[in-house]
Amino acid sequence: MRIEHIWPLSGIEDLPMGGKGLDVASVRIIRDRWADTLGTLLDSAALSMFNERLHREWAIETGRIENLYDIEQGVTVSLIEYGFEAALIPPGSVNRDPEYVLRLLNDQASALEGLFAFVKQDRSLSISFIRELHQVMTASQESVTVSDPQGKRFETELLKGQWKKHPNYPQRDGREFRYCPPEHVAAEMGRLIEMHLSHVDVSPEVEAAWLPHRFAQI
Repeated sequence: MRIEHIWPLSGIEDLPMGGKGLDVASVRIIRDRWADTLGTLLDSAALSMFNERLHREWAIETGRIENLYDIEQGVTVSLIEYGFEAALIPPGSVNRDPEYVLRLLNDQASALEGLFAFVKQDRSLSISFIRELHQVMTASQESVTVSDPQGKRFETELLKGQWKKHPNYPQRDGREFRYCPPEHVAAEMGRLIEMHLSHVDVSPEVEAAWLPHRFAQI
């Protein structure tokens, strides 16, 4: 079994050179043009409808990435277009109980609202905020599928708003991917937040790449 350390043994690394010179000029141009365009769209019905549909799509994809459910494409389109309603999920169109899937979707939509509060700088990144988001996102989930060191999969209690208590070393194609050990998580999360708060002059697109990458390493 080949070991690949996703989390560096020396801990997560800050942006090189403080993030200077990492931004892309073309992205900056697009950002500036969007800021100009947004001024003409604010409070418009079209923008409001677009954002609502986009948020619903992101909520659906959040659970899909985590393999919480499998929804037929046609049903997915209807849920994005019209909202999270039980009548839009016919029998056999999802691989889980439709009512349970609806609860998951609404949990993820609520968590996204909290995430956008962070994006809009209404909330700052903190340990309590991260734990709060996790509690909201997993409100309807009671268990999670994990693997033991021998690769045997089983269900265990989902810890909501808590740091992991067991290593998560997934295995695939003869490789074992090692993330941050549980005993280092609290310290590493503290370092992550400290680094993020120091990035006051880092361009948004650079920070948007760095922050989730380091979070995933932990």
